[in-house]
This record gives sequence, structure tokens and C-alpha cells, in this order.
Amino acid sequence: MLENPTKSEGKCLFCGKTFAKASINRHLKTHLEEKAGNGSAGVSYLVKVETAQRRGYGSTPYFLSLWIDGEATMKTIDKFLRDIWLECCGHLSAFRVSMKQRSMNNPMQFIRNSMYNMSFDNDGDIAMSKKVKSVFRSKDLKIDYEYDFGSTTALQLTAIDIFPIKADKKIVLISRNEPIGWLCDKCGKEKATQVCSICEDESIFCDKCASKHAEECEDFADYASMPVVNSPRMGVCGYVGGVIDKERD
Repeated sequence: MLENPTKSEGKCLFCGKTFAKASINRHLKTHLEEKAGNGSAGVSYLVKVETAQRRGYGSTPYFLSLWIDGEATMKTIDKFLRDIWLECCGHLSAFRVSMKQRSMNNPMQFIRNSMYNMSFDNDGDIAMSKKVKSVFRSKDLKIDYEYDFGSTTALQLTAIDIFPIKADKKIVLISRNEPIGWLCDKCGKEKATQVCSICEDESIFCDKCASKHAEECEDFADYASMPVVNSPRMGVCGYVGGVIDKERD
């Protein structure tokens, strides 16, 4: 599905300009640095959310850029991610600091966080009740997140930068990838609108090819047809779209 030719870019909430995924957060930092000069004292974070890379898989075009207030809890982030990208059947979820980060990236920082803030347990799991400011203690800290421990959607959150001001809300969506122009796997020409959740070689279809696929795949017509949506959980379990930023879903 994700081998379809795509580009990933998002619009800046502050100025409306469009940037590629690789450069959007550098741009957003400049706006937040400007706001830091006259905002209310506090602490807030520019956090990048993207699909977690696994061995054998590259990155996907999906991303969120969030401005998160330090007083928000991890539960607040969990609910936001569910509402915009994930929620289908009330599955369990969890945040944790990855073993790779703990053992290789900055082990002493992890130990200090564990000793003085008790943000993590021995497995690196992070309590949902913890405040963001007690978890994202340093720039570039990476947090793993999983939704649904069966058909799992795995994400990674990275603290791009920290600012000495309160955010305008607990979580502000300041950029998100624009809807991806997936092409039909069958004809390769028309915009894809439907996903077959059980087929792999050809799994996304335009309306015309979806009708043909329904004749070949009984399950597609019965239950496996799902909409193309702007989320890394597209085509998984019962996910049919989010309730936040619906115009770009």
C-alpha cells in the first residue's frame, strides 16, 4: 500500500505556507521562538509525531506537528492521538521510552529522570497520569507509543524543542500532512477511495476498480471494504477516520 508514489507536506498553522515533511518543523520552530518573546511564562514543547520505523520498513508520509503545554498529561496526548488518527474499538495503548534510547542514546538522562521524576517504570512504560513536562525532560527525547496490542499502530513522538511559554491550549495542531494522493493499485491512474483490509498485493482502489475487486473478493463486498483516510491506521481493524481536523481526513 505504502509503495504508491507520494509526497508528504503540511501547512503551517501560523502563516499558511506549505512545507515538506523534512522541513516543516524547522519552520514551525521560528514561529514558536517569536511567540516565546511575549507569551505567558510556562513551558511548552514542539513535538513531532510519525509512524515508528521498524526493521525492513521505511518512514511513511504521515506526520503531526503538535505544540503541547507542559501541564498537559500523557493521557491528554493519548486521547488526541486516538481522536485524530487511531480510535476504532477502544483498544489499549501505551507510551514508553524505547530500550534503544535508554541504552544507547542518553542512558544517564534516563537514569536521572527515573530517579528524580519517576516518569518511567523498569520497562520504560510511562504512566498516563504523568505531566508532559516530567517526561520530555530534554530536546530530542523520543517516546514510543502503541495503540492496539493486536493489530498495532506504532508511533514515535520526538521533542523537537522546548519553549519558556505556555501553549495556547493543552495541545495545538500546528501542522499535519495534507491528504496523500494515493493512486489505485489496479489501474494506477485514478485516485484511490477504498481499501481492501485483507488483500496485500492490490489493496487500494478507485471506485471503478473497487467494483471489479468486489466481484473477485467476496470478503471485500461483505466486510473488508474500508475508506481511504489520512491516517497510518488506514485499512486496519475497524478504523474509518478521525474526529479532529476532519476536513483533512
